[in-house]
Amino acid sequence: MSDQIIKLEGPRLLPNVTYPFWGVNKPNYCGQTEFQLTCKNNQNLTLVLTNLSLQVISFDLENQTLTVVDESLFEGRCPSMSLNFTGANQFTIAPTVEKIDLFICPASQMVSPLSAFTCRKSNGEIVTYYAFKPSDSVTDCVKMGEYPVLSSLLDEFQRSRLKLKEALVKGFDLRFNIRDDQSCRGCSNSHGVCGSEPVSGSFQCLCYDKPHSFSCSDEESRDHLFLTCTYSAQLWLQILARIDPYRSLFVSWAELLSWLRASSVSAPSTLRKVAAQTSIYHIWKQRNNVIHNQLIISNVTVFKLINREIKNIITARQHRKRCNGRRTCDCFGNHSTDVTESENMLCKKDKP
Repeated sequence: MSDQIIKLEGPRLLPNVTYPFWGVNKPNYCGQTEFQLTCKNNQNLTLVLTNLSLQVISFDLENQTLTVVDESLFEGRCPSMSLNFTGANQFTIAPTVEKIDLFICPASQMVSPLSAFTCRKSNGEIVTYYAFKPSDSVTDCVKMGEYPVLSSLLDEFQRSRLKLKEALVKGFDLRFNIRDDQSCRGCSNSHGVCGSEPVSGSFQCLCYDKPHSFSCSDEESRDHLFLTCTYSAQLWLQILARIDPYRSLFVSWAELLSWLRASSVSAPSTLRKVAAQTSIYHIWKQRNNVIHNQLIISNVTVFKLINREIKNIITARQHRKRCNGRRTCDCFGNHSTDVTESENMLCKKDKP
């Protein structure tokens, strides 16, 4: 898909680049260790492989390809002539790449190269590299190595439409191989987010309730999503501790409905309904955040949002509705002269 090709232009945070990449504003559990990206000079994304620092130009997520260029070329230094992307780093040169042979020659006036460029070696020596057409005789020159370029540019270079350095700084394509690729596909199909365990680096499927080994295998039912999954249950524990502390967690939707129809001094029916409606809304919102935005918010933070929203709803009701026979049902921190003693005790629990 064309929208899966991401070109990087100008300063920005890590864009919508997903597993196995991580870094910048994405923590390490979002990717694999070998795929860390860093932001250099608040301008460019960099991928470091062994001792080679590569600037990332673009990503093609669908084809698992990224276009990179040796950062040395932008700093007046000579590029590495021994690019080896096999082995543990899980990167290989893509089929869309050709290689240009680079030579040094004893006297520049005695050769007619296709193009040349000058750079500084790691020891400070200034050297000029030459490139020739395949048909040229280069008996007086010594081949120093070869450097990858995009196949689509090779013809332009050989027709002298591009200079050597211009072709090199356009970069080349690397294919990346995702470890646990099948697990990641299964995780994505179950509405999870592919990730890894921060210490061991082993694959994890990040789900709306908790990390799973392979996928969010629990079927997304109404009871599971809103009541019994770990994430939702922890929210309900905090909510019930405020308004009905002796109530056990709900295990079915019928139990929740029964609780909503009941009423008590500390937990009038209206307050129960407001708390349930607000909680269900935020649980659903967090579920969508995980699936669509790959954003996981702690249940502590979500509870604070729920708590604040309940207070706001109750405050808005004070002057327009009676709550359980009184002018207010403000049990989450806003006092008025109509609040009963039991409600005042509940409000005190909300004080820091």
